[in-house]
Amino acid sequence: MLSLEKATWKAGWSKQKLTPFRMPLVMMGWGDEHNIAHSEFTPLHARAVHLSHAQSKFYYLYLEICYITHYLHQAITRRAKEQGLINDESELHISASHTHSGPGGINEHLYYEVPTPGLQADVVERIIQVSLNTLKEARENLEPARIYYAERDF
Repeated sequence: MLSLEKATWKAGWSKQKLTPFRMPLVMMGWGDEHNIAHSEFTPLHARAVHLSHAQSKFYYLYLEICYITHYLHQAITRRAKEQGLINDESELHISASHTHSGPGGINEHLYYEVPTPGLQADVVERIIQVSLNTLKEARENLEPARIYYAERDF
């Protein structure tokens, strides 16, 4: 295992609740307009890690939703730039848990959203806003950190 201790790293972490969304709401990924969430049983979250060193910074954003749409990625990236969180797209990586128990209405392509029906602006806005708040909190929580990595054959 190699340590990057000689470099001055900082790391910050945040976890915020994505739910609640408007109820009732069709859940994503089943292609069934009858698969409706009427209440919240298990909360969904947004999580972020922020790493910085000298003039470099990187965010990793993880959302508990079905997938990251092009529409969501563009909107979160654009607003993160506008708010001074990032300088360009390379500083932000976004991924999803691929839960089918997350909100529908997050895709701009009707094919995926026939059951919802279509893009749900309030749901998308909630995801964007919580994502940005999570990124900001991760930045605010920066502390000195040691970064370790290992290389192994697989």
